[in-house]
Amino acid sequence: MTPALQTLDPAVGIARSFAILPPERGGELWKVLVDIGLGAVDDYPLASVGAYDLTRRGAVERAAGEAVERFALAAHADAVAYGTPERARVDARIEVRTPRAVDGLPLDSAWYRATVLSDATEVLVPAEAIDDDGGRRHEALGGTDPFDPSPSGTAAGLSLERATRAALREIIERDAVLCAWATRIGVRHTAPASGDGDLRRLCDGAERRGLRPWLGLIPTSVPGAQVVCCAIIDRTVDGPLVSFGSKAAASVVSATKGALQEALQIHELLGNLRRRLERPRAFDVPSPALVTDDVARAWWWTTPEAAESMVEWISTWGTAEPDDRGPEAEGTTSMDLVRGIVDDGGEPLRVDLTSRLGELAQNLGWHVVKVLCPGYQPLRLDETLAATWDLERLAAWSHRYGLDAQLRTDLPHPLI
Repeated sequence: MTPALQTLDPAVGIARSFAILPPERGGELWKVLVDIGLGAVDDYPLASVGAYDLTRRGAVERAAGEAVERFALAAHADAVAYGTPERARVDARIEVRTPRAVDGLPLDSAWYRATVLSDATEVLVPAEAIDDDGGRRHEALGGTDPFDPSPSGTAAGLSLERATRAALREIIERDAVLCAWATRIGVRHTAPASGDGDLRRLCDGAERRGLRPWLGLIPTSVPGAQVVCCAIIDRTVDGPLVSFGSKAAASVVSATKGALQEALQIHELLGNLRRRLERPRAFDVPSPALVTDDVARAWWWTTPEAAESMVEWISTWGTAEPDDRGPEAEGTTSMDLVRGIVDDGGEPLRVDLTSRLGELAQNLGWHVVKVLCPGYQPLRLDETLAATWDLERLAAWSHRYGLDAQLRTDLPHPLI
């Protein structure tokens, strides 16, 4: 049995059950759904996670990693919280860090120990920025919650290095996409590499279904992190389905495959959402203020207003230049990425969540980390929280290109 299948064995304590589904008719992607058992059977989104891939094995491996990540984010933390000003003062090594949006948070909140990856010093970060209960706490606070927690920046791997490297690439990707979306600056049209077999399969599958992927390269300042995004606008008889994917990887080919695969995955998800559920009446008159979580964001991207916002964004994409692609470095380490992020204005902080896994999962070799990055634009789930836009970062992004941005922070972004 592979480590991934072992991980999904209910005896390990991560998954309650899982299902492996072959590609849908006309599709290319295997799908694995995992019930991670943290709520009632019909709970969304914590009770289950999913992963897609061109191969059955790849889908199982991705699903196992997703399940481990989500389990760690929602699992209860034991003796890793620090809750009083006195405790913070006694431990002189610990400096309090909070995201810009919540500066001034009282020290009697719960705190977790984090490592500043650039110099290995220890700091405290607020638990509310780490723990993710699927939005239940955020919803219960009725719009007064200054935090907007999400799984973004969380990664699992069979070593601490692999998990950290994956988490860092994800925060680079989210920062690039959200900055490019809000400023309408930085995306360059690109085309898939013709020589890669998997990429050709994905493109051929999309073409058979009448789907046109729009591929964009987003140059970054971080060596070893190529970011590609993919948008698909499917104008069906029942209304538009707008799907989007993005990926940061060591090579443009890998990033393109990841972005296209994710866009096709989201396209399937949106189609199933519309076929199986009734759209909330509120979306008869779509408003960005309705988008406070991933489910609402998914419904938003089935509206004509969302489709037009994507068409408008694509119209601002430039033409790719040869020097837009940075050096491709398959041997990039996490510290290489850290140095690049710091040079670009970010400060990655890592919280190790591995202790939240059970003994059996840890014995299989799993590590889980969550990376926060003050100075970078984080993923936003709740569009009503204007403070979660990092205006300093958006200004720096515009300055990089020597352009004045016409900010569109009023439009829900496409990352689901």
